Amino acid sequence: MATSWANLRREFHPMLRLAAPLALAELGWAAKMEQYLCIDKVLVNDYARMKGTSEH
Repeated sequence: MATSWANLRREFHPMLRLAAPLALAELGWAAKMEQYLCIDKVLVNDYARMKGTSEH
């Protein structure tokens, strides 16, 4: 069983090393989009409040 764990580690190590930066970039992009969407919703609600209407 030790040799199969070593083989798996040897096989997956390069893939994980290449995939980790991509996964972090995707998470960063998603977090940035969430921030933009939240800011956008706040601005829409503020504008609606100024106009006297409510936006839900």
